[in-house]
Amino acid sequence: MIIERRKQNESRTFLLNEKLVQQLLQSYSFTIVAFPEEDGSITVCVDELELYANGKNKETAVENLIEDILEYAIDFFGHPERYLKAPNRRHHFPYLLKVLMCKNSDQIKQMLMGDAK
Repeated sequence: MIIERRKQNESRTFLLNEKLVQQLLQSYSFTIVAFPEEDGSITVCVDELELYANGKNKETAVENLIEDILEYAIDFFGHPERYLKAPNRRHHFPYLLKVLMCKNSDQIKQMLMGDAK
């Protein structure tokens, strides 16, 4: 559904059902890379969002990364005017929307680790 605005300078609003949004986001995948640190800890990063997290092992690092991604996604969609105007952040939109489409942390983990290296 498209909602037309009466004011000339406002953009149209689109209402899409969840299945259609999932289809639109299907081609967006995450690249997760894990690498060991000198202190024995593990750092994981998600290239598409330029986020890194560290933990005593890979499982802990991934849990920390999920927390950071969720926090970022909530902030991004809470202040879209800030992020969508930033050229280095604008491209994060579909990835963060895909994260917010997940029902819980386990689904986010499953989605992220699908392409893990």
